[in-house]
Amino acid sequence: MLFLIFLGILDLTAALSLIFEVKFIAFWLGLVMLIKGIDSLFSSFLSKYFYDWLGFLDFLTGISLFCLFYGIDLPFKLIGILELIKAFYCLIQSF
Repeated sequence: MLFLIFLGILDLTAALSLIFEVKFIAFWLGLVMLIKGIDSLFSSFLSKYFYDWLGFLDFLTGISLFCLFYGIDLPFKLIGILELIKAFYCLIQSF
């Protein structure tokens, strides 16, 4: 349960970094979110579950944070808002 709270806080941090375009932490947070998304997608594909939208959103958030760090200007606020909704969902589910 404590681990799920940690993952929810990690999602919340990534979402707020995308929404407010915080670039100084974007590289490392993007790396963690990318690994988290790949791990989630890989494990769900192995169990033949191909609709893992939470893992796909983590993967997309990681790529968006990398793009934000390297100065690629795209509308990342929408991805940040979706990640924020996911973060609240994960935090509520962990209690």
